[in-house]
Amino acid sequence: MDRQLEGWELELLASHEKAVREYEDLLRAFDTGYRIILPDLGDVTDDERKKAEWFLAHHTANVLKLREGAANDNEPPMDEELADLIAGDW
Repeated sequence: MDRQLEGWELELLASHEKAVREYEDLLRAFDTGYRIILPDLGDVTDDERKKAEWFLAHHTANVLKLREGAANDNEPPMDEELADLIAGDW
C-alpha cells in the first residue's frame, strides 16, 4: 500500500474481513449439509444461502475497495499555504 490506512479505516477493514470469514464459514457449513429449519417457516436454508452469498460478495468488495483506495491514493499531501488559499484564508 502506498499510504497508511487511518484508524477508522483499519477498524472498518477488520470488520469487513471478519464478516467475510463468518459468511465463508456459514457457506462451508451449508456445503456439509447444515440446514436451517424454523418452526413457523420450515426449511429456509436455500434463502439463507442466497443471503450469505450476497453478503459475502458485499463484504469482499468493501475489503477490496479499502485496500485499493489505500494503494491508489494519487492525491499528494497538501501544504498549509495551499490549503489556506483554497479555503479563501489569504
